[in-house]
Amino acid sequence: MNAEQKISIIIPVLKDSLPLRRLLKEIRKQDFFEIVIVHSHQASLPEPLNVSPHYTVLSAARGRGPQIQAGINSASGDIIWVVHADSNIPKGAHKAIQDIMGSSENAMGCFPIIFNVDRPALRFFAWLSRFESALTSFGDQGFFFRADARRTIPELTHFPLLEDVIMRRYFKTLGRIRKTELPIVTDASRFISRGVWRTQWQNGWVLLRFCCGASPQNLYNEYYQTRD
Repeated sequence: MNAEQKISIIIPVLKDSLPLRRLLKEIRKQDFFEIVIVHSHQASLPEPLNVSPHYTVLSAARGRGPQIQAGINSASGDIIWVVHADSNIPKGAHKAIQDIMGSSENAMGCFPIIFNVDRPALRFFAWLSRFESALTSFGDQGFFFRADARRTIPELTHFPLLEDVIMRRYFKTLGRIRKTELPIVTDASRFISRGVWRTQWQNGWVLLRFCCGASPQNLYNEYYQTRD
């Protein structure tokens, strides 16, 4: 395997452009091969920044699954890294991804998280994210994997919510899932506005219902209180 693989970053965007602009500025500081932004029709995007020689903006149906699927289909790098628009990536992320994907035993990798707000409960959740399991590895941790896996990855367009659960299940069948030492920063505004423990309980309830067979679309509608 090549020591240096080209990394394509996929960023699904719903509507908020300010966190996205901050993220793009951080991406510009590292040597990533490609940026693919996938928005819904509700998204408000900033003007393209000079973040990469390969900068693509796509549109897809609302929901992370359809958006990520569109990005996966478009990406041309050797490694695909899915980053939420409200994240801040750490210095050294490029090398950390290369190191994990440099081993053929590792099917997927991701980052532990820290929140941009300091609360005891959030510190506890961040500590749990250092461990790899079905209850501690989710999409806000920035899943990355080899692009050739897209030939067999489950179709994500049917999962506007919980696409990360499907992705983790799939990659777990292929090999190890490793976490970097570096944390990725994620936005805590939803936890703060709804209540930290209430938000975590809601997340767990949605996950439980999904595992029991509830429709991803219905769960999405309830979670975001929308009716398409």
